[in-house]
Amino acid sequence: RYGDVPAAMTMVVEMFVGKSYSVTTTIMSAIVLASVGMFKGIIFLLPIDKLKKATKASEQRFAQLNDLRLQVEREELRSHLPPGIEWVTDFHCPAARLMVYQDGGAQSSVSPGIGMISVPIMKSERVEATVCVGLQGGTPQRCMGPRPELEFLITWQPSMDGTK
Repeated sequence: RYGDVPAAMTMVVEMFVGKSYSVTTTIMSAIVLASVGMFKGIIFLLPIDKLKKATKASEQRFAQLNDLRLQVEREELRSHLPPGIEWVTDFHCPAARLMVYQDGGAQSSVSPGIGMISVPIMKSERVEATVCVGLQGGTPQRCMGPRPELEFLITWQPSMDGTK
């Protein structure tokens, strides 16, 4: 059936990698087509469905771990807060901007330390809490170490007529 051994080898290679040898005119293009043919055969041998299922399962596992991690962080934060002042960590709570100046006040040439403090003005009951506020910029700013903080005693007494 085959005239010689090289012709038989060519036919075996073409059957394995596709009809790339007899289609091309250069050796480089034959190598490229043969590589594509081999990879095509390998890709179809891979269990793609199993890989998809394993990927989906691992993504779900990582999402569950992330949810658990966030839940633990929230519970840990709540455990350190005294009862009744959860508004301190609520991003929807109104906030006031603080500017802490040195002796010269607002006319000082030194830039102030700036911070944000949550204020419980939406609460309908009396609130009294001590809150730490981190300051940034100005004289209190440090290059290294913890950020400077200022403690505030917040006392909120809602009006008696029911308006806030």
